[in-house]
Amino acid sequence: RWDSERCRVLFTVFDQDNQLWGAAGRSTANQKPPYLNYWMENRRRFALFGEFRWRERTGPIIVVEGPIDALHVAQASKSVLALSTLGSVTYDQLQRIAALASLTKRAVFLWPDRDDAGEMMFQKASEHLHNLVTTMRVPYPRGCSAKDPAALLQAGIVRLSLDQLLLDSRLV
Repeated sequence: RWDSERCRVLFTVFDQDNQLWGAAGRSTANQKPPYLNYWMENRRRFALFGEFRWRERTGPIIVVEGPIDALHVAQASKSVLALSTLGSVTYDQLQRIAALASLTKRAVFLWPDRDDAGEMMFQKASEHLHNLVTTMRVPYPRGCSAKDPAALLQAGIVRLSLDQLLLDSRLV
């Protein structure tokens, strides 16, 4: 979808039952803020981009920050369930991730951006999830300058041997 008034690509967000919750709009013209969200009621704090695919994707759960990262991860591996927190992670989102991981008996892999916000997301998520479900951090390859999962995958640095990357992950 496209928001022509604000020059933003819209990423629609559906829940586990495929009900529309809203959208995240990504600027295509370097506008500030880069993301502008459009939510139905007060659902932002629960929303996870990619969640509606939980039945068809049977592999592990990979949690990233942005929807573009989630799209690249999902495209690179047809089995993983790529979830985006749509920016800063909330405790309500972490509860949903833990419940989904427990229900489907899946491990959770955290793949934050390489910046302060990514490190904050990782700290908050790992502290909350580590006692509830198996949680690991996806590492960036040595010598790689990519700042987020999408950049790493776009550059072909990890021509998704996502399986190998997951094997290299560390328990949180």
